[in-house]
Amino acid sequence: MDKIYHVFTGASSVNMRDELMEASQALHELSCVPTGMQLYPRDGDERSAMRRQAIANCDYYILVLKKPYLDTGEHLLEMAAEYRFAAQNVRPWPFCIRSCSPPA
Repeated sequence: MDKIYHVFTGASSVNMRDELMEASQALHELSCVPTGMQLYPRDGDERSAMRRQAIANCDYYILVLKKPYLDTGEHLLEMAAEYRFAAQNVRPWPFCIRSCSPPA
């Protein structure tokens, strides 16, 4: 029986639903089980602990970046902390970077 890998997907912006869906679809096509930040609450005291537990239960972590970075401040700090936690606890995959034009 082949191993089924569980993969957590993080994102540089909370407004990246389409990009995270694309990543999830690609993971399904690779016979992986995706989970990600979109499944956990954005607000509340327990969000970081819930995400860390989910990351710790995964085999891999993917961080999807989008330029220009739409979020600043707290979300970027959380994303950086989440990535550092993943780097210490699971095998991170390379970044997936998607560029887009700035709004006119």
